[in-house]
Amino acid sequence: MVTAGASHGLFLIASLFFKTGDTVFVEDPTYFIAFQTLVKDLQLNVIPVEVDSEGININKLEKLLEEINIHKKDAEFNAMIYVIPAFQNPCGFSYSQQRSIDLVKLAEKHNLLIVCDDVYNLLSYHGKAVTPLFYYQKCLPKKLGNVISNCSFSKILGPGLRLGWIQASEDMLEVFKNSGVLKSGGCFNHYTSGITASAIELGLLDEFMPKLLEDYGNRCSTVCKILKGKLPVDCNFLEPKGGYFVWIVLPSHVNADALVSYAKNNFNVSVLPGNYCSVANNFKNCIRVAFTFHEEQQVYESVDRLCEAINLYLKQ
Repeated sequence: MVTAGASHGLFLIASLFFKTGDTVFVEDPTYFIAFQTLVKDLQLNVIPVEVDSEGININKLEKLLEEINIHKKDAEFNAMIYVIPAFQNPCGFSYSQQRSIDLVKLAEKHNLLIVCDDVYNLLSYHGKAVTPLFYYQKCLPKKLGNVISNCSFSKILGPGLRLGWIQASEDMLEVFKNSGVLKSGGCFNHYTSGITASAIELGLLDEFMPKLLEDYGNRCSTVCKILKGKLPVDCNFLEPKGGYFVWIVLPSHVNADALVSYAKNNFNVSVLPGNYCSVANNFKNCIRVAFTFHEEQQVYESVDRLCEAINLYLKQ
């Protein structure tokens, strides 16, 4: 089903299936605008859950579920889980197959809805695209299913398109079709949808994607090479295999907010402080680097200046 982008898809899903005060579990850290939408716009009870290199921590999540013991009457789902399984924003990791299977099983056991921000799945720079969690669920007839894949053309064609799609069971899509906003408008972003559909049918997207992957892949490799060579030895990062971001962990005593201000004021380079990505205001010693927005050479020069800023800041 077509949407006006992944942010719109998330809002639509959350507002249709959940009410004020309902519970949403999110990765910690996660995409900061997503939890702002869930908390500020929809007044949902957002609970952060630890992550590791394979995804959300299943044991911690199950323990939280047992503690809270959510059982809603007259509702399709007891709670929601919001995750970014492929090249996660901000950390860059992807869910392992086993973690994906375990998470879907947990959702089926506790009647939870997993909403996957699947906007980076096709942006793999070292092999195949990441398999969405949607394909790990039991596809039973006459069931809504427990996983929705929320996707976007913004990351692969252009952010200004504001065009995305939701992949879900047929029964789930019927719920969306019968909502007031879809009954009124019929669909979202009709004109851009038509253009994009034609681009796909003509094979233009198939021609474009390898070029995009090569460009972004080269950027990712070069950025990581600069970081490996110029970051202080007590800083570390996970080299992502796709997506948009590199997540840098600084020494535990470093205040990333102060470092970000220092880098911006003295080196004219801007990155995101890690605590912006945490519902619980964690990761105060981390920063997120985005390498896809600006021109290639500008990105390399900026990362170089960032390393210089970090080195000088730590010495001070």
